[in-house]
Amino acid sequence: MTQKYDVLTELFSMLGSYNRSAKYQLVPSEKENLFRIKALRSFGDVKVGDIGGLVSGENNLSHNGTCWVYDDAQVTGKAKVTAGAQIRDNARVEENAEIGGYAKVSGNSLITNKARVKAFSRVKDNAHIGGNALIEHCATVFGHARIEDNAKLGGYVNIGGDARICADSRIGYEKNSPGYTIANKNHSEMITCGDYRERKKIDWPAPT
Repeated sequence: MTQKYDVLTELFSMLGSYNRSAKYQLVPSEKENLFRIKALRSFGDVKVGDIGGLVSGENNLSHNGTCWVYDDAQVTGKAKVTAGAQIRDNARVEENAEIGGYAKVSGNSLITNKARVKAFSRVKDNAHIGGNALIEHCATVFGHARIEDNAKLGGYVNIGGDARICADSRIGYEKNSPGYTIANKNHSEMITCGDYRERKKIDWPAPT
């Protein structure tokens, strides 16, 4: 009786450690220390059996929600992708960066350090988000723009071209803010490394 009980205990222990909610498994990849992800069930636009992008381990991509890493995109280090976020193309999410909500990161963009991209925001092309920067709401960063330090982008603002937003800049948080577009060096220099909250006379380009 005791032997039978021990066998059943071991069996239930094994079943308990099995993650029934797992949506993907790690499979070997062509890159050292990185794994491809393979879908175990269908969700969103991902079908069971689909092979996705590259991760360091299961800590990089949540099993909950519809978040996914596509194509040759990489999520490495302690970076996390959660909820309904999508990482596509050759984008890289590294170090302690976090991508959540329904954010989309694509192109050759890089999200690194402790940067956060969330809500319905978009980061694409060759954009670089680093430091403790926060991209949220419906903000879009594109081109070769760099968002760094403690900068925050929100609302419907679009930052592109060669713009560089850093220090404690806050853009897109003013009440009833329209959707501004900053897409060249001339405009970006007006707010580079400044605190937007203290800049009341910036000659913004016309909303697009």
